[in-house]
Amino acid sequence: MKKAHFILIAAIILAGIMHNTGCNLTNIYDVRGTWIFTGKYSDIDFDKTLTFRGDMTQGTVTDELNGIASYTSDGYNVNFDLSIICFCKKNWMGYFVDKDHMEGTLNGCCSGTWTASRI
Repeated sequence: MKKAHFILIAAIILAGIMHNTGCNLTNIYDVRGTWIFTGKYSDIDFDKTLTFRGDMTQGTVTDELNGIASYTSDGYNVNFDLSIICFCKKNWMGYFVDKDHMEGTLNGCCSGTWTASRI
């Protein structure tokens, strides 16, 4: 009986940790394809078309001006470094809201937020 209680308590704790950290074992999302990114950094609004090519965990991301960077994804979180407008590299960190939408932050010489929609 003690073992069953221990397993139940461990499962409840694990479920709480997964919920609070955004861990999602049921939906693995694929970032590959073309996305419209909209955001704001340093009081500048931007719209940018980015295309992700590679496999589900890593590859290249390009923009409409032929900027290129490497990306990584674990099926929920997405991370890449890419320059926009002010010519310094920015780290784009974000996560999937659902299979066709992401949101995140932009850090580097400027910081801000972004959302993205698959097209």
